[in-house]
Amino acid sequence: PNSGFMLNNFLGEEDINTGGFFNFQENTRMTSMMSPTILENNSNKIALGTGGSNRIKTALFQVIWHLIVANKTLEQAINQPRFHYENGRLEVEHGFCEQAIKQLKTEFGTLNIWQQRSLYFGGVNAVQHGQTNVAIGDSRRMGVGLVRNINPHIS
Repeated sequence: PNSGFMLNNFLGEEDINTGGFFNFQENTRMTSMMSPTILENNSNKIALGTGGSNRIKTALFQVIWHLIVANKTLEQAINQPRFHYENGRLEVEHGFCEQAIKQLKTEFGTLNIWQQRSLYFGGVNAVQHGQTNVAIGDSRRMGVGLVRNINPHIS
């Protein structure tokens, strides 16, 4: 407080700071797009989050959809290709089948198809505890995950 600067500000994020980059109202709490997420069922708990500016919501949603609806593993869900719609344009990551691309073109018209995976589409990192213990770091942002099983009963 009263330091005159903000760490990790979001002034350039139009979703949060609609007044524009140089129009932040003093003495106002800075908002955030961070969305740490927890999923839980009877057998597993998953904590996940991502960087990615205004693409955070779409990255998290798509991973969650692949987990719950498509019944993918955590690693499979994170590694699926993604898309993001903004300002009348659909950005599509490389890896969708031809049928999906055709359907997206029918629904959205012009697509910008990326030729490789990109950090533009977020970098979802997650840990899962339950039937399977897993940590996955999204390769789009050079993420890695490691699970270390520690038995508290062994000295």
